[in-house]
Formats: sequence, C-alpha cells, structure tokens
Amino acid sequence: MGGGFEVVRRGVQWGEVQPLDYVAGNPTYIAKHPTHKTATSAGGWWIWKLTWVTGNCTRVQGPLMGIADGRAALSW
Repeated sequence: MGGGFEVVRRGVQWGEVQPLDYVAGNPTYIAKHPTHKTATSAGGWWIWKLTWVTGNCTRVQGPLMGIADGRAALSW
C-alpha cells in the first residue's frame, strides 16, 4: 500500500490534520476535522488507524468519526 499519510489526505480539503501517536517515525493515527484549529478534545473528527511494517504502511483502517483524544477506544 505505502504512503499511509498521503492515502488519507488525498482528494479532500481538510481544515485541520493531526498525525498522532508516532511509532518509529510513522503516525499510528491520523485525525482530520473540517474546521481549522479544532481542539482534539472536540467531536466531529474523522480518524484513521495506520499499521506500519518496516517503514511501509500496510493497512489503513477507517475513517471512524469521534473525538481525536479518544481514538484508541474507537471500535477498530
């Protein structure tokens, strides 16, 4: 698959994009909100979970909608 961050970014104009929870330099979650500078504790975030193997994005789950701060508790 490769290019996890770009796969999620493509084709949509987002106001706020937050790569979250880095492991070995790669984001485990990417959260996006249509409104710029929205707090990660607010609702309405679109959240993706990325799986990386040896620096390559091998799986993209989501998007699920919720609070970016509560991303790990979503039903992945």
